[in-house]
Amino acid sequence: MDDKNKLAENLVYQRKLKGLTQKDLSDRTNVTVRTIQRIEKGETDPHPQTIKLLATALEVEVDELIVLEDPKEESIQKKWLLLMHATPFIGFVVPLANIFIPLFLWIHKREDSKIYDEHGRKVVNFQLTMVSLFLLLALIGIFIGRIFINWGSLFTLMLLIIPYAVVVMLVNIFTALNNFKSYYPLSIPFIRKKKKSRTSGKMAAATIIFFFCFSGSGFAQEIEQLDGSISADSLTQHVKYLMEEANVPGLAIL
Repeated sequence: MDDKNKLAENLVYQRKLKGLTQKDLSDRTNVTVRTIQRIEKGETDPHPQTIKLLATALEVEVDELIVLEDPKEESIQKKWLLLMHATPFIGFVVPLANIFIPLFLWIHKREDSKIYDEHGRKVVNFQLTMVSLFLLLALIGIFIGRIFINWGSLFTLMLLIIPYAVVVMLVNIFTALNNFKSYYPLSIPFIRKKKKSRTSGKMAAATIIFFFCFSGSGFAQEIEQLDGSISADSLTQHVKYLMEEANVPGLAIL
C-alpha cells in the first residue's frame, strides 16, 4: 500500500473516531470539502501544511496521519499481529486460551494503533463466534439432538467447525503479515468499533441504580424491621449522593 492510501485510511479513521463529517472537518481547517474527499480517496498527495491543519483539527499528532518510513516500526507491528492471529491456536491445548490471549493483547495494544485495534477485534470476534457455535451445537445435541435430528450429522457439523477455523486463522496470519489485512467470515461483532462517547460512566451508574432497584424490595423489608435508626430520608440522600458522584443528569428520586 502506498503512502497516499495509508494517509487516506488514517484520515478517515481519525475523522470518524471523532464523529466528524467531511464538512465538519472542512469548517475546522478551512481545507475544502473537495480536497478532503480527494485525500480520503487517495487521489492526491497533500501539502505538509494541509496535513498539519488536519491533524490539529482532529487533535492528533501529525505522525498519526502521515506514514513514518520506519522499518523497525513495521517489524514490530508484524510481530504483534503475528501474536494476535497465531496465539488462538493455543486454544487447542488450553481451553478458551484462543479467546482470552488475543483479548488481552487487544486490550493492551488497541490504543497504540488502529491496526492493532482492528485486527484484535476481528480475532476476538471470530474466536467468540466459533466457540459459541460449537457450544450451541453441543447443547442442541445433548438436549434435543437425539429426538428431533440425526445425532451423527450434528456431531459431524461440530467437527467441521475446527478445520474451518484452522484454515481461516492460517489465511489471516499470512494476509496480516504480508499486507496488514484480515478477514474473518461468519464472525458475529461481539466487540464493535470504539466510538468517541461519554456513555461509559452513565452506563456504570445505570448498572448501580439497576442493582439497587432489583434488590430494593428485600432491602426495604429489612429497613422496616429495624427500630427506626435508618430513615427513608437518609436512604434517599445516600442514593442521590451515588448518582451525583456518577454524574448522571436528568434522574430524580421520588
